[in-house]
Amino acid sequence: PKNMLTAMHKSLDELAERVGDIDQFVADQLGYSLAEVQKGDLFSAEQVDALALAIDNINGGGAFIIGDQTGVGKGRAVAAMIKYALNNNRLPIFITNGAALYKDMVRDMRDIGMGDSVSRIYATNNDLTGKDVLQLSEEDTSDVMRSLPPAAQARALAHIRSTGRAPVGFDIIFTNYSQLQYTKGLANPRMTALAEAAPGSIIIMDESHEAVGSENQKIDKETGEPVPTRSDYIKSILAEAQGVFYSSATYAKNPHAMSLYARTDMVNAVDSVEGLASAIAAGGVPLQQVVANMLVEAGQYVRRERSFDGIPFAVDPVEIDNEVATVAASGLRSIFSLDVDFLEPVREAWIEDHQSEGGGAGNDAAIGGTSADSVGFANIMHNIVNQMLLSLKAEAVADRAI
Repeated sequence: PKNMLTAMHKSLDELAERVGDIDQFVADQLGYSLAEVQKGDLFSAEQVDALALAIDNINGGGAFIIGDQTGVGKGRAVAAMIKYALNNNRLPIFITNGAALYKDMVRDMRDIGMGDSVSRIYATNNDLTGKDVLQLSEEDTSDVMRSLPPAAQARALAHIRSTGRAPVGFDIIFTNYSQLQYTKGLANPRMTALAEAAPGSIIIMDESHEAVGSENQKIDKETGEPVPTRSDYIKSILAEAQGVFYSSATYAKNPHAMSLYARTDMVNAVDSVEGLASAIAAGGVPLQQVVANMLVEAGQYVRRERSFDGIPFAVDPVEIDNEVATVAASGLRSIFSLDVDFLEPVREAWIEDHQSEGGGAGNDAAIGGTSADSVGFANIMHNIVNQMLLSLKAEAVADRAI
């Protein structure tokens, strides 16, 4: 965005003063020649800038957030940080939203010349077996990623727990957020293993917003203490890592998410990590914009997007039936009124009763006034209105197509 341009230039200028030529710095840190980096086949100019800032921060024991929009190329930057960790004898721990995304990361690794490292990836998943092995290539059916057999998987996790290093024969750990969940307050074997591997590692969080978890924390009825969450666990291992690389176009989806980024300079603005969420919530959107710009200026955050200049957006109006639109709007209005007048008090009473028994509960943002006010692409009201608008012009569009 334009409002980040000045801060971005300042952070890159200050970086160049510290490390010299940025292209050469990235080439040296990643083990490429200057010609390879500048040719453009491995990385775009935007990716090189992001990598230089990220590496500089992690060299100093800090963190970096890449928030580029789709099309700029976060994937290759993530792959490059895996290479950076290996080049510096650090254990790269890659965490993403699901095992299916491993394939995308393998593709990006191969694109930057890391094909030989793919066979040395240890996946913590148990279910990549049989017909569920992960196919890495459309052309080669033997090119797959699979889980270790149960006994070997248990030995691998035990090795990580006892040494803090990747299992024998592996250099890289792949896992996903769904595997880092407490069960009845207890950590699973993967979690205890990664907790031992975290000190001194480089943790790379793809789709980092998925690690945040729920704002409403459950309370243990017996102890009265909060039940630990996935977010709590991930923040605990991030605190032990040598450095953290966050990748997400929506890294700060809500104020509750901000404590996840405590490895950046944001934590210096409050007395404790826990105070970040309340501070950001109190400041609202203006404070979020200020914080984002300050992170950019500090060289800890970038967010770029491709320009749509020169791309035509042609609108071809069609006739619609206004009476049908009026009837549809009236129906939606009646449903909303029913919810507000009758169902909302029922929900609030249930939440109050549940909380009085020590449970955790909160309002569902997909219903009620919150849903009606939101215009997010996944919002129910937004999609219903979109379907209504499509139905109004469907016949005319079909006629044009025919």
